[in-house]
Amino acid sequence: GTGNALLRNIIYNNTQLGIDLGNDGRTVNDPGDGDGPGPNGYLNFPEIQSAVDRSGTVTVYYRLDAPSGNYRVEFFSNPSGGDPTGGESEVYEGAHTIFGHPGGTLQYFASFPANAGDVITATATLMEGAMFGSTSEFADNVVAVQADFRVNSTGDAPDNDLRDGICDTGGPPVGGRPECTLRAAIQETDALTLADVITFDIPATDTGHAAGVWTISPNSPLPTVNDEVTIDATTQPGYVANPIIRVDGVSAGTASGFHLGIGSADSVLRGFMVTRFSDDAVVLTSGIGRMTVEGNWLGTDGSGAASNGVGDDGIDINAPDAVIRNNVINNAGDEGIDVLDTGATIVGNIIGLEPDGSSGAGNFDVGIALFADNTTIGGDTAAERNVISNNWEAIEVNSSNNVIQGNYIGTDATGALDRGNR
Repeated sequence: GTGNALLRNIIYNNTQLGIDLGNDGRTVNDPGDGDGPGPNGYLNFPEIQSAVDRSGTVTVYYRLDAPSGNYRVEFFSNPSGGDPTGGESEVYEGAHTIFGHPGGTLQYFASFPANAGDVITATATLMEGAMFGSTSEFADNVVAVQADFRVNSTGDAPDNDLRDGICDTGGPPVGGRPECTLRAAIQETDALTLADVITFDIPATDTGHAAGVWTISPNSPLPTVNDEVTIDATTQPGYVANPIIRVDGVSAGTASGFHLGIGSADSVLRGFMVTRFSDDAVVLTSGIGRMTVEGNWLGTDGSGAASNGVGDDGIDINAPDAVIRNNVINNAGDEGIDVLDTGATIVGNIIGLEPDGSSGAGNFDVGIALFADNTTIGGDTAAERNVISNNWEAIEVNSSNNVIQGNYIGTDATGALDRGNR
């Protein structure tokens, strides 16, 4: 028969399948779900790609390959371990309603309270108007994993299995953990949709380590970030106050260092050296904005060498309400900061000098170029003060309703020495 709905049932500790359509053992999903007629149309079960625990909330990422319609996908955990033949429902965890599935295979995700180590499964049930119709067999069991995107290698290999919740290039393990590169971490967190944090724990034995600095040298442009993520290099052991993770673009081809793109609203980029990229050090292009760039050295490694600069801007702001805080921006081939969207807050930066606040070759053109309204540069405290010196011009204003307050312009960081803009 068809139209048999099996909802919120507790099924476990049985010797056979919890749900067996046709009483003939496990029915493998078929592309397009065209294997009906038969019991419940042999509706395909959800294919769980991963289950990722973020502080006691597990997000299940899954695919559904089914005819067009509305579906209820129910999730269960199995503290007893689950049926090795393919799913049981010891504890009901929640449901995800899909309205307007267009047919074919689409990816979805749903979240509920659970923990890493829990054995997760699911069923899909067709919704027929206000009634429930056919239910699938159980999905394959998946064990929830703890979200952990710790970069432990200066290598550049990509992630080997997107959306599995694990940053893993498939290369040799590092300190007992899967190898995780910056490229792989960006790819995996982007694939997982929700807000995540990329941290760093690269051993001193890594080949990219020298004199207390770990250098990552991408062989092509890094992936554009299109999801909310905090990329925090200050988590690298040994960090005290200055960046010790360097991302160097000499081998990346035509590229910017970091690109926070569409979908990356509320992202944070913190604590890097970014040097020798052909284009910008950092690009912000999210339509919603609210990104923060803080505590970075852009175009410098602190040595004073102008050759560490980037080819275009230090930061290119094409997103609203950006916060640019406590960065050193020097040796850019064009502007230090190019402001092309509204509401930016620029505080506590050194623009045109080295981290010592005194030496440096400056940015080739304007320290800050304002082409958007409602920008705040500086403030009424020393912590908010920008030092904007040794550039071609300090600030070029081509917009309205901006506040420029409390900055040192044309001096060193003490305000006592002449470091005039040219």
